[in-house]
This record gives sequence, structure tokens and C-alpha cells, in this order.
Amino acid sequence: GVGTEWAAVSDAASIDFAYKLAEYDGEPRMKASSKKATWPGRKQVWRCWKGDEMAGDHVTAADESGPEGATPLLEPCILNGEIVPEGLPSLKRVREHASQQLAALPEAIRALEPAPAPYPLTISDRLESAKQALMRKLGVGENNE
Repeated sequence: GVGTEWAAVSDAASIDFAYKLAEYDGEPRMKASSKKATWPGRKQVWRCWKGDEMAGDHVTAADESGPEGATPLLEPCILNGEIVPEGLPSLKRVREHASQQLAALPEAIRALEPAPAPYPLTISDRLESAKQALMRKLGVGENNE
């Protein structure tokens, strides 16, 4: 791909997201740049709770279990180029879900002032090991750009 500044007019709005290939033909892939490194393979994100409030997220390989009581966040919307049989949620349902999730964030994270600590995010040991193994296989060091 190319950078946004090269591909778009500098004073025009641009979409701020990126696609990172995680797997190709069953083989894990990752970006190894030190400032943008990713973890290889398919993943699941698990939301941990303390009562009705979010306590942090935990990222695992897709086939790994999450922490006890955690809620899986990722579910397929399209499989083999087709919308899943359950279909996509309505815009109304998406708005309701987003509102519920925002309300469940810790108050310090929702405040206008900077939070004293960032929202907790952890990576599973297995996912981190897979990343390190693939970096060794590719001959890439942690400080590689």
C-alpha cells in the first residue's frame, strides 16, 4: 500500500484505519515494524468485567479460551464472501450496543481529563510466543523498522 499523504489531497478528509494481514492460506502473517508490530494469526478479543464495569480486554489466538467470565467480542459477519446466515445487526442495534459499551467504561476513562492509567489490555502468552517465533523465523529483530 501507499501512505495517506501520497494517495490523498492533504487538505481532504481521509479515513483513519488500516488493514493488517493476519493470516494467508492458513499461515500466520504479521507486520514486524517496531512501532507497528502486530501479532500473527486469527485472534479473539475478550472483554473482562468487574460487576457492570469494563475491567480490561485480553487478546488471544482465535482458538484460545479467554479469562473466566470474559465475553468474546469478535464474531464473523462474512464467511467465504457471504454474509453470515444470522445477518448483520441493524443500525439501531449497533447504536444501542455502542451506547451500552460506552456507559460500561470506567468513569476515569470516560472523563474529559486524561485518565490516570490507560484502559488495561493484555496479550496471551501463546500469542506473544507465536509473534516471537515468527520474528525469529523471518530473521527480524524487535528494533527492526
